[in-house]
Amino acid sequence: MRVHITNIYGQSYKSTALIAQDMTAKIAKQLGFEEISIYNYPVDTDSESELSKRLDGIFAGFGNDDVLILQLPTWNGEKFDRKFINKVKGYTNSKLVIFIHDIIALMFESNRYLLPTIIDSLNQADVLILPSENMRKFLVRSGVKVNKILIQEMWDHLYNYPGWIEPPFKQQISFIGNPEKFDFVKKWPYSSVRLNLYAPKPTDFNPRIDYMDSQSDVSLMPLLQKNGGFGLVWGEESYWHEYMAHNTSYKLGTYLAAGIPVIVDQSNANAQVVQANNLGLVVSSLSEAVEKIQAMTKQEYSELQKSVRNFGELLRQGYFTKHVLIDTVFYLLQSPRMVRDYELKNTDNVAFRIKTIEETLDFIIENHACVSRFGDGETDIMRGKNIPYQTYNPELAQKLRNIISIQSNEDFVVCLSDVFEGQERYTDAANRFWREHLKQNQEFYNAVCNASWYGNTFISRPYMDLVDKSQSSRYFDKIKKLWQNQKILIVEGKNTCSGVGNDLFAGAQSIDRIICPAANAFDKIDQIKEAIIENAEDKLVLLMLGPTAKVIAADLASKGMWIVDIGHIDSEYEWFKMGANQKVKLAGKHTAEFNYDEEIVLEKNEQLAKEIIIDLS
Repeated sequence: MRVHITNIYGQSYKSTALIAQDMTAKIAKQLGFEEISIYNYPVDTDSESELSKRLDGIFAGFGNDDVLILQLPTWNGEKFDRKFINKVKGYTNSKLVIFIHDIIALMFESNRYLLPTIIDSLNQADVLILPSENMRKFLVRSGVKVNKILIQEMWDHLYNYPGWIEPPFKQQISFIGNPEKFDFVKKWPYSSVRLNLYAPKPTDFNPRIDYMDSQSDVSLMPLLQKNGGFGLVWGEESYWHEYMAHNTSYKLGTYLAAGIPVIVDQSNANAQVVQANNLGLVVSSLSEAVEKIQAMTKQEYSELQKSVRNFGELLRQGYFTKHVLIDTVFYLLQSPRMVRDYELKNTDNVAFRIKTIEETLDFIIENHACVSRFGDGETDIMRGKNIPYQTYNPELAQKLRNIISIQSNEDFVVCLSDVFEGQERYTDAANRFWREHLKQNQEFYNAVCNASWYGNTFISRPYMDLVDKSQSSRYFDKIKKLWQNQKILIVEGKNTCSGVGNDLFAGAQSIDRIICPAANAFDKIDQIKEAIIENAEDKLVLLMLGPTAKVIAADLASKGMWIVDIGHIDSEYEWFKMGANQKVKLAGKHTAEFNYDEEIVLEKNEQLAKEIIIDLS
């Protein structure tokens, strides 16, 4: 038995794809693996006969009982990849390992239609090597059936330093990347923390950026080390954000191998590795990163840098690649009884579970957990769309994508709509809406929902859309336990008037209110958070503020507050009290699903006026 690994040729020498595959093949050859070369060429020019002959030549050194590690993509297209895989499977007792560098269907929106074909190809593998746990979850949810899966975790970056120089502490950030692909670069607004951009200087240059030009690896590594500061892996556009949540970044390994701490966002595929190994900053926004850098001491930077230096040695010597390649062969050849436990670990059910309304409320009440709830509106924002009360904002969309991937715990619960199964619980009208919503967004949920469980968004919608409304009274009684004998601070839009004209909050000890804009509240999020912090002591904070509420709850959860995004609870309670069977417009205040607040006349209410402590509307 011999072990072979593919390597691609014919692309630009600067291609990251070529560099990464060549490095992997080089490390594999150190382990005694044999290289199979694949040249990048226009496959469509080959007839079926010519392609078959070409593959015969490529496989000249491959035989029965051999193992082949196929690095994907080959960049020769799905037709070539399928023929190549079929060729491997045609040898007696051959084993196929697919080492995923990228998934073409995830790299470009226009290629999403290829995903089912790619899944079929991946299912031919005996073992899959995937870049991250997030990628594994996405592929399994999308139809991958392979039991034996190994996780790469991090890209190595082979490099031998002529002499180590400790990177200096500087309030600056380095970024390797084309500004035409990453819009945030061109708009870099921070003068206090400069950006070193390793790309050619454009004609419309940004004075807050130092342009370092593109560099070969030989010159890049010592330059990064000499300049110090931090290395940035970032993408605010929906496409790049989702991509980085699943793929390990080659530039991340480059920064770490150079010895400089890194900055990644919370949903990055390597965020946990960065945090667990003290390799840099895991943040929700660039502004947060800048604030942390400005507040950092030289001693704190030195501690990060020491961790990076030690970790970087693994990358410079290729240990992550060696580890996963050795494990692959070990995994293939062991007795099935010996790998059973490992297989179980890698084939656990990755479909996220959503708690019932009652389970969610019990968990929140027992733990005083903070809550962010996601519905169709938040999904639209994350996917680059406007909704009636919030125009699309890339920073808001990024923060929402970060939050939805957080693993819920006793301090903070992320909630989703429980419409992925058991839809018979809901009315025909609700089912029609959610079926269409899932048709358009199921793949998106598969990609971004990386937690194992979620709370139930419908804790605030426990009546109108349910077929069996007999349980609603019990749900509302439990909801009211949240604020029973509590001082509460309601943060809501100008027209919301939650609890006005009904007894929803009758059990509360006291009520204060912060009134916010009825639309585009995210524009004032800093003022709103500041007002909450100043007035939330010993109070339960209830948010009715659309997508902005999700961000506020997540941002303030770490400050020891009990803050719950409760959304359209008032409209649901009004309909419940009147026994309505369809959504009726409410007089004198906002009504859920009547999205434009037309003809609302806010009536004078002395009690409401007394409760308002701050008006930011």
